[in-house]
Amino acid sequence: MMMMMKVKFWKVSSWRRAGDVTQPPGVVVAGVVRWKYARGIATAALARGEGVAKQAIGSFAAGTRVEGTKKSLSESIKHYARCYYELSKVRLSLLVVTTAGVGFVMGSGEVVDWVGLCWTTIGTMLAAASANAFNQIMEVTTDAQMKRTMRRPLPSGRMGMSHAVAFAVTMGVSGVTLLAWKANTITAELGAANVLLYTLVYTPLKQMHPINTWVGAVVGAIPPLMGWAAAAGQIDAGSWVLAAGLYFWQIPHFMSLAFLCRDDYAAGRYKMLSLSDATGHRTALTAFRNCIYLLPLGFLAHQMDITSGYFGVESLLLGACFGATAASFYFQPSSQTARKLFFASLLYLPVFMTAMICHRIPSPIQKNKELLEKSQQGLQVTQIGGESPLPIRDSIERKKPYYGGHVPVRPPIAFLSAAPFPFLPPPDDRTSLL
Repeated sequence: MMMMMKVKFWKVSSWRRAGDVTQPPGVVVAGVVRWKYARGIATAALARGEGVAKQAIGSFAAGTRVEGTKKSLSESIKHYARCYYELSKVRLSLLVVTTAGVGFVMGSGEVVDWVGLCWTTIGTMLAAASANAFNQIMEVTTDAQMKRTMRRPLPSGRMGMSHAVAFAVTMGVSGVTLLAWKANTITAELGAANVLLYTLVYTPLKQMHPINTWVGAVVGAIPPLMGWAAAAGQIDAGSWVLAAGLYFWQIPHFMSLAFLCRDDYAAGRYKMLSLSDATGHRTALTAFRNCIYLLPLGFLAHQMDITSGYFGVESLLLGACFGATAASFYFQPSSQTARKLFFASLLYLPVFMTAMICHRIPSPIQKNKELLEKSQQGLQVTQIGGESPLPIRDSIERKKPYYGGHVPVRPPIAFLSAAPFPFLPPPDDRTSLL
């Protein structure tokens, strides 16, 4: 028996060593069964793995969709934020807001209403953004022809026209409403008038006549009046000094810019003085002449009692340096001298306004209002305490603004108490204060 088993094992081993594919019947059947069993296990494992793989792929796809949605939303926000930024001309609008803020401070009394200043600057910013957006809406065709402006949202197709109009209207209505609510009607009317002047007068004139530069200077001179009116509640003589400074400053600023960008302006068919001035002397002379107009403003501000005398000297020296760059542009008209004048204008304005604030004298109208409010508060206190309010009233001197100083208000018959009528008793000034 043992011999037979050994012989069979030898035969099977010899067949395997010889590489014969013909297996013994029992071995072949066992192999087929084992192969089918292994294939079943592999198929089950594959099916199970395919389900897991599908589940993983589904989870990955869902996560990708969520991530893609978040990414597309963030990209849309960045896209429109950039479009709004360019449509509003934020840097130019910030300059407008700064001049309005300076006007607010100059028109204030001893104490500046910082909350009112914030509301005024926000409303001015919204109105300026509206005006700039309407400007680009009306000039979309010409902007597409100029290298300096062809990448703006409308000519580049990054924003639709209806979207831009909705933005401009929203900003304009919000800004004027905010100024009327938080400041006063004078400030709101000035803001609305400035938006209309910039949109309906200045923008069309750019393609009609070179006088558009002077109209644009008027637009730039209104924001200081808005700030002053928001603080003082009215526009008085002192406010026009700052407005005049803004007006005369803009002429050399824009003349130098128009000379540097004359090729672009020609492509956009704008009517600028620099395009009809081949030599550049007329453009430079216009800039130099308005620099001269800036020289006496500091002394005028001191004469009107809105700044100290130091501002007159500082303004004179600053205007002389500014005028020197304009004179250089006149004697040698070139892109280099025009660029020097342009950068000098960017330096002049912030220094001028800073010096004016540093040497400011509080508005006499606001001071009188503050004194009157304090006196009314004191009157209420003394009335509650049962004492006579007349001594407190006597300590307040009523004044009215009169350029170089203040004159006390006296009753009409006060002169009768002086010579040659010494026999008449002096009138009781307290009755005029009640």
